[in-house]
Amino acid sequence: MLRFSLHPVRAKYPWVGVLHSESQSASGGAGGTSGAAGGEGDSRPTHANSLFMAADSTMITIGGGDGQAIWMDENIRFGKTDRCSTFNNPPLCPSGDFEIRVLEVYGFAGA
Repeated sequence: MLRFSLHPVRAKYPWVGVLHSESQSASGGAGGTSGAAGGEGDSRPTHANSLFMAADSTMITIGGGDGQAIWMDENIRFGKTDRCSTFNNPPLCPSGDFEIRVLEVYGFAGA
């Protein structure tokens, strides 16, 4: 899972839980509690970092912890964006509010 932008500059913001897991693997699983849910050597991401997606009959949101990377209303017409702990990303637009005119969805299936 990742969030990305193409304009004004290409950038990708992978899930910080993946980055934390990779750093734990590289150090042999040892290390401090930075980004961990538990004590020393615990490789689980924090609760805020593990929030991927949520949805109900009124909204869809991606990312969490101190804001959402993308939030869309029930009609998928209006959205909001903030910095979020899940992807450690900047907002998608300066105002934070946007109107959705086109939505593209991609899916990948295993062989």
